[in-house]
Amino acid sequence: LVLSLGRGLKGAMQKAIIPEIGMVWEEMGFNYLGPVGGHDISELLQVVSGAWQNSDKVPFLHVLTEKGHGWDPASEEPTRYHQPGPPQRSPRKQLYSEYFAGVLAEEMAADERVVAISAAMLEGTGLVKVAERFPDRVFDVGICEQQAVSMAAGMARAGLRPVVCIYSTFLQRAFDQIMEDVCMNDLPVVFALDRAGLVGQDGKSHHGLYDLAYMRIPPNMVVAIPRDENELGHLLHTALRQDRPFSLRFPKGEVPGLGHAQDRRLIPIGTAEVLHEGKGICLAAVGELVHTALAVGETLAREGIEVQVVNVRYIKPIDEALVQELCDNCTDVVVLEEGTSVGGVAAALLESIARLRGSGPRVHQVAAGDIFPGHGEQDELRHLLGLDEAAVADKVRTIAEGGSDDKPGS
Repeated sequence: LVLSLGRGLKGAMQKAIIPEIGMVWEEMGFNYLGPVGGHDISELLQVVSGAWQNSDKVPFLHVLTEKGHGWDPASEEPTRYHQPGPPQRSPRKQLYSEYFAGVLAEEMAADERVVAISAAMLEGTGLVKVAERFPDRVFDVGICEQQAVSMAAGMARAGLRPVVCIYSTFLQRAFDQIMEDVCMNDLPVVFALDRAGLVGQDGKSHHGLYDLAYMRIPPNMVVAIPRDENELGHLLHTALRQDRPFSLRFPKGEVPGLGHAQDRRLIPIGTAEVLHEGKGICLAAVGELVHTALAVGETLAREGIEVQVVNVRYIKPIDEALVQELCDNCTDVVVLEEGTSVGGVAAALLESIARLRGSGPRVHQVAAGDIFPGHGEQDELRHLLGLDEAAVADKVRTIAEGGSDDKPGS
């Protein structure tokens, strides 16, 4: 088909195919063109190059495409191939999203008040199978994060226990609703922040680096970061038994593979976990960086440097007993957090030291920085940002030797 941009053919196409759409945009002052086949490059180029020829109005080009066009597997499973990643060379472990969804389903089976809400992310957050099991208790509001949070507030007010399952980067859109609808009313809404931290090839708009800072702001909010899948399960179990807002973040990717905890337990709010005793220097970490801290501790122990390793776990409220201990026993604390260097774990620790003691140990920070990181594999980005084991070990060695640690984020 040779598409003419003349008024007659264009008008006939609009009336014959989708008359309402074309007229809507014409009434708004656009020069509506199309629909055009988005996979016919020659036709598309012809339309684009002639878009200004027949009208002085702004062209509005309507292009029809098929997701995954040109490759049958992608056409048949467009959601799976939205961002496929490299081929797996070995059997993969369970994803954090899948593990979380499994625990959530267990909690829903045990308590009919528990419901799940997402915003066009049922597949990504692992809720598809949960929705199949509980079709009347899983809600997809579409790409409307603000409505998801307001809906959760209303459900909580009515006596339900809503769990809002949204990627960390997208929950930013609903900050006002988190503040005004949920936290101002101190409602028991659980926020499950998937894709927290560095997300790799999804790019700078999708990195979940800022929730540690923005979820600390609203009064009444609890902020927790599990170090592995088992602690994730325990913290979700804990969150659903609180009468206040609760934020729970977990990363993109595979779980460490520790196995499925048979019995869920409550983790007291505002408690940290000392994993290894040491002298003088403490590695205070959250999330998967707890495992990095443990590995660094083992490496340094072989060199005669004994460091304490702490799973901070809760950053609001932070463990005040831990803060007192750090002030009494440590000269330096190195905070490891996969987030912005502003307003997160290190900030929470420093605020607590200032409030409780006025002064304390030197606090150093290993974080992603006050930046928008670009594309890259997760491990590649961690290396570039100094979040890997080698970089953390070098930082501690410098501190132990009494050297100056003046790198950004220190």
